[in-house]
Amino acid sequence: MAQLASTVASRTWGFVRRRPHDFKVMMARQSIAMFLLQLSYPYDSIFTVGLGATAIQLGLVHSIGLAMGALLSPLAGLLIDRYGLKKVFLAAVALLILSPLFYSIAWRWEIVIFAMLFYYAGFRMGGTSCTTVCATS
Repeated sequence: MAQLASTVASRTWGFVRRRPHDFKVMMARQSIAMFLLQLSYPYDSIFTVGLGATAIQLGLVHSIGLAMGALLSPLAGLLIDRYGLKKVFLAAVALLILSPLFYSIAWRWEIVIFAMLFYYAGFRMGGTSCTTVCATS
């Protein structure tokens, strides 16, 4: 069993070492982002309800964010083609930074809508950027 684990670990490490630098950066970014997201995401709904949102309003907040992400997905590809992968990726990071800032200043649940919009827009643009890097690597 230890031999199997060692073989899997060495093959995985070998695979990662052979990847281009951009792929490694995206892999590290995704790993760190998902770790940090999972620290706070379960509490977003509790926070929104604590600000006065009802269950239907909470669903509305998430639906607006998901619709924004769905509409932005094809646009993200066009933006990458027009402005370049690096600029779109940095814009996605900026949007993802704005999201927790809006959560931190929210005094009413309606402000959380903006935080969700920034989150889903940044997540979708970053996801499209990551997919592009992985596809070209």
